[in-house]
Amino acid sequence: MTDGGIHPNALEGVTQSREVGEQKAWDILTNWMLLVDEHAAWHLTKLTAHLSNMSLVYRVKVNDANYHYYAIERRVWAI
Repeated sequence: MTDGGIHPNALEGVTQSREVGEQKAWDILTNWMLLVDEHAAWHLTKLTAHLSNMSLVYRVKVNDANYHYYAIERRVWAI
C-alpha cells in the first residue's frame, strides 16, 4: 500500500485509464475530478479494476447523495 492507502496496482490502473483517455480523446478518463451518474461510475470503476488486474468492484453509500466506488484485488473474509 502507498502512504495514501491506495494499492500500487490501482494507481497503475488509473495511469493506464488516463493514457487510454488521452489516446482516444475521451475527456471522462483524463479529468482529475468528475461528477458522473451511477452508471458511468460503475463503468469507470470496472475499467480501472480491469486495467489494474483486480477482479472485484464495490460501492459504499457515504450519505444520501454520494457513493464511493472501489476496485478490489481479492475477496477476504474477516472474522
